[in-house]
Amino acid sequence: MVKHLYLVRHGQTQFNKLKIIQGSCDAKLTELGLKQAKQAGIYLKQQGIKFDKIYCSRALRARQTLETMIDQPYTYLTGLKEWDFGVFEGEGECLQDPKIFYRLPKDTYALFGGESYAEFEKRVLTTIAEIAKTEAENILIVAHGCVNLAFYQACQFKEGTNAEFLNCAIQVYRYENGNFIYERSIVPSREVGDC
Repeated sequence: MVKHLYLVRHGQTQFNKLKIIQGSCDAKLTELGLKQAKQAGIYLKQQGIKFDKIYCSRALRARQTLETMIDQPYTYLTGLKEWDFGVFEGEGECLQDPKIFYRLPKDTYALFGGESYAEFEKRVLTTIAEIAKTEAENILIVAHGCVNLAFYQACQFKEGTNAEFLNCAIQVYRYENGNFIYERSIVPSREVGDC
């Protein structure tokens, strides 16, 4: 059976707005974040996409996003939580400047009370692989930016695929014969407009 997984990043939070590292700590969605979640729900409805199974991170921001998008039962999974950045959480995003961030050793956060990238990536890949084994054709997963990015990079990272990991962006994967194939990224606010 060919399956489709739709990975959604949560909507904008107060921490996102203030450019604060969020990780395992939590913040509520802003008005814009709620609007983004509503747009994602409208987009999925317009496309006629119905989900057999729905999974969500335990974080408030992910739950608020999911509950605004769609009114269906869902399952919390701890394995979908955001990367734990240790003492960097609650600090300014300037500490994760891309010019520096991607040059840091992958275990940097573990040295400061967080998760190493290897631990984080293994958790994410194991969780999503287990989800894909369920008896469901269309699966919705609402999680976080780093969760979605780590999965994308591990599965099929190719330059030029134009994957986007903005708030409420949707990455679509096909799962067949034990393999995940990245299909496309959707930014619902561009498709739906104001609601």
